Amino acid sequence: LRITFLLSINFSFDIISCFYYTLKVIGNRAAGREFNVAESSIREWRKNEQRLRCDLKSIFNRTLHTVTNSLLLFHFLKF
Repeated sequence: LRITFLLSINFSFDIISCFYYTLKVIGNRAAGREFNVAESSIREWRKNEQRLRCDLKSIFNRTLHTVTNSLLLFHFLKF
């Protein structure tokens, strides 16, 4: 029986960034044990790190755009 989880881009990026900012985790296998994630997933995330960065940036920009539009709408509806 294999259980799969849909992990967020942010969580994936946190695991990738631990390679650069933490000395505690060294290698895919150690990171897998640390975060309870399959070693192959970490290997794939590290291979696609640039795409993950772009995805995270686009999600942030969309969220920022939505919040900005909501604030503008709220401001105009208030008056």
